[in-house]
Amino acid sequence: MNDVEDALALYFKAYEQHRIDEILDWFLLPCHFVSDADEVKQMPLSTKEECRPGVQKVLDWHRSLGAERNRIAKQIMIELSPRISCVDVKVDVEDSVGVKLYDFEAVYTFVRSASTWRIAAITHNQIPRLSQRLNAIQ
Repeated sequence: MNDVEDALALYFKAYEQHRIDEILDWFLLPCHFVSDADEVKQMPLSTKEECRPGVQKVLDWHRSLGAERNRIAKQIMIELSPRISCVDVKVDVEDSVGVKLYDFEAVYTFVRSASTWRIAAITHNQIPRLSQRLNAIQ
């Protein structure tokens, strides 16, 4: 595993363990989010407190579904330079016994900041997939 893969694994582990402050620490601010929905939504967020409500909403939805694990089903690394890498992933979100609850795809742009990697941008289709799953069980 390289440093970016390790960083992504730690980021997903923080989600699995519902550690919101650790999740927020991964973002290189301002961080840019692009989400697929009825209409593509672009969200440049400048502070951790601007990022917190969206992250909290995903964590709350995951709790209501019983989501406990993120399994990376596909991962493609793109190293643009020694300081910029993109990771294209397909993630299966699973319950405690490994039953797939839903999946999503995302591209994470990691930037080397000081001696560590941080997420500068996330482009994803997670929210519509997660919403669809939540609507199916209600």
